[in-house]
Amino acid sequence: MLAKGYSATGVDDICKDAGVSKGSFYHQFASKEELAIAALGHFYADGLAHLQAIDLSRVAPAQRWLAFLDAVANQGHEFWKDGCLIGSLATEMALASKPLQREVARLFAETAQALEPLIEPFVASVDSASLNAPALAEHFLAVVEGAIVLSRAHDDPMKINLAVARFAEQLRWLPLSKPSKPRKTKKKGPKR
Repeated sequence: MLAKGYSATGVDDICKDAGVSKGSFYHQFASKEELAIAALGHFYADGLAHLQAIDLSRVAPAQRWLAFLDAVANQGHEFWKDGCLIGSLATEMALASKPLQREVARLFAETAQALEPLIEPFVASVDSASLNAPALAEHFLAVVEGAIVLSRAHDDPMKINLAVARFAEQLRWLPLSKPSKPRKTKKKGPKR
């Protein structure tokens, strides 16, 4: 499905590649749509594990989001060299299949939620009242998915790295928060 698309992948093709009979296929899955939902879950779990394996333990919390983006900018072509099944099914099948549309939306939302704790210290460190972790997580997903489309259009997986690097560079331009000054307390003089 990732290589050919959902519509162009038939149950016969799946059975042939897997070395199973159609009966075995239908014993496990009621339909190709049900298999696609299972494949989405596997793709999501594997992709999230790759992202969460990026070691940020030596980076200060406020800088972890930028360090994460730098790591993705160096490895994005490896993470998504074959594309993104979630994004592919979102563009190909979201309007045709409500179950697939709901699953794609759920997985994108879960990915964004998984990134939010990483983003929150960064958001707290910059001087921008309109910036928040959920929006920044969704923006990251939009950058990556758009970059995957561009990488396919140009047959150049490095487009993914470049897009994420540009995103990180734009975030570095945000002004840092000013540390709050301790409140001055008036010294009380002797009572008269």
